[in-house]
Amino acid sequence: MFIDATKEEYLGYLKRAEKYLAKGAVVIADNVGIYENQMLDFLEYVRNQGRYKSQTIETTLEFTDDVSDAIELSIRIV
Repeated sequence: MFIDATKEEYLGYLKRAEKYLAKGAVVIADNVGIYENQMLDFLEYVRNQGRYKSQTIETTLEFTDDVSDAIELSIRIV
């Protein structure tokens, strides 16, 4: 599942989709570097609630070489 929409709604999008996500499903959230403050609830959920193994991967903002950003790669473990 790839999430790249209204940043404050990432957690809501994930929770609505979870009933369709099997163990081992991959969730990728875009722009978690530059919009981190707008999605803290989502990041807390995937990083600390025990449902996902999650890792932040540093990137640059699309179409730029000098603006730092990140994606969150989360694998469902339950």
